[in-house]
Amino acid sequence: MGTDRSVHFEPFVQLAGLDDDQALIAWGGFWFRLADDGRGQRIVDDADLAGVDAGRTGSIGVRSEPYGAAEVRAYGPDGAVAAQARTDEANHVWLRGLRASTTYRYEVLVDGRPWAPRECLRWERLDDQHGELRPAGRGYDLRFTTFPQPGAASTLRFAALGDYGFGIQTADEQGAHQRHLAAVLEQLVDADRLDLIVTLGDNIYHGEGISMGGSGAEDDDWYFSYYEPYRLTISRVPVFPSIGNHDAAETERSDDRGQVADNHFTELRFHPDVEASRASVSVEGDRAAGLFYRFSYGDLVEFACIDTSEAAGFDAVRYFDDPQHQPFLERTFDPRRADRGRWLIPFGHHPPYCAGPSHRNDDAQLRTMIPHYRRAGVQVVLAGHEHNFQHALDDGLHVLVCGAGGKLTRGEPPRTRAAHTRSWADVPHVLLGEVTDEQLRLRPVSALDEHGEPVPFIAHGADGQPDEAFPLTIAADPPAADGPGGMAG
Repeated sequence: MGTDRSVHFEPFVQLAGLDDDQALIAWGGFWFRLADDGRGQRIVDDADLAGVDAGRTGSIGVRSEPYGAAEVRAYGPDGAVAAQARTDEANHVWLRGLRASTTYRYEVLVDGRPWAPRECLRWERLDDQHGELRPAGRGYDLRFTTFPQPGAASTLRFAALGDYGFGIQTADEQGAHQRHLAAVLEQLVDADRLDLIVTLGDNIYHGEGISMGGSGAEDDDWYFSYYEPYRLTISRVPVFPSIGNHDAAETERSDDRGQVADNHFTELRFHPDVEASRASVSVEGDRAAGLFYRFSYGDLVEFACIDTSEAAGFDAVRYFDDPQHQPFLERTFDPRRADRGRWLIPFGHHPPYCAGPSHRNDDAQLRTMIPHYRRAGVQVVLAGHEHNFQHALDDGLHVLVCGAGGKLTRGEPPRTRAAHTRSWADVPHVLLGEVTDEQLRLRPVSALDEHGEPVPFIAHGADGQPDEAFPLTIAADPPAADGPGGMAG
């Protein structure tokens, strides 16, 4: 690395993947250079990395050039080394042979030195053109807990977050929303009350016209929208991504799928399981052609990532209509499949039902995906895209729209009847879920109280009255009188 005193390198650590017997640990970092006028620091663009570290083109992610000879160790509850791995060819390793439902402490050493700092520096905004790295008052607490084995009794606590990738560098309310909700997630992780996160798309926005923004196709574009706001969270719990229209070339000129795959290690995490029908992740040249995968938390819950974006240049209008992905969909939603979890929860970006104000029901999903969900007995679908909260219920199928993780659209949605809307709210939020063998409890959360408890979320009912149905409790085996997907308060 360079020795220029006007340049600062800030290291990052990421729990990039996790299962019941293995963990994918990754590391990298970002360079900052003193601003020309001496006020604060500006992030070094990927195109200029060679000027601070010769030969470097990427700073983090699966394709980044190695920083040196690395060793990663995981320590079991007794303090002894339980797993270790070495590499001098990449900035990530798999730790294998771990025990299920076990908490491990881990460390990353590069060229014999600890990679994670004792105290992190966090970027804070000064004005429209400037920001400064300041002590965060804390460093990494590198721990993770492996998933349970099938058959083991367990409870899953997860968060779903959509349309969050606007960036904390902005002065508007969207940047403030993202910073606030990132702090909520960090508090939950600190209290060991979160096991994993699923994203509902729009992980990164284009950034055109945004101060210090970018296309989303380079590592430096992701600093403000992902790595910095969720820095400590993603070192403790895994993130499972889905693709939104702003991650693809559907809405903007930049197709950022390749960078999503790089920063979320999707090829390493899901592609080897294609033959087992656990994923359908195809790539044509440098371009990802659909992201479909499923993962399990023991045999309690199985999540299925559905790529709902437009399939420009392929043999279908939408990726879920592309013939190459049909075997995955048929297998995932086969009601006779013996290896499915107790709960099957599809998640993706575009919602099948949407009351607006900006978007409508998705006819393509109503035609293709809803029959799959009905056939498999799915009770809950998670989506983003509309920048508010919505809860739709149609014949036992609950659709939760959670697209206000940063972006927010205010105003009453006008198409509640067509979208089977039960309630809505124009409030920034994350969705928290708690799953047991008997029930699934869901609540949208915009804040925590002084005790770290979720603040009650009051949504508007479709009739204009407050809807106090949340937390929403869905029984796994509802009484026959309630029909499939029965609901209790």
